[in-house]
Amino acid sequence: MPLDTNAFAGLNRGYYAIVIPGQKSRDESYAVCDAIGTPRGDHCYPREIQGPR
Repeated sequence: MPLDTNAFAGLNRGYYAIVIPGQKSRDESYAVCDAIGTPRGDHCYPREIQGPR
């Protein structure tokens, strides 16, 4: 289920995000982007979710 980014601090408003938890580093996060075939950058990047706005 997508996450509504309007509801969470640390995410840009106006989008839906797919969250894949568990990565402990930027490199691990980018490895997930590579594994799911989504280019790094505008469509796939690490972001820490800081909780509800």
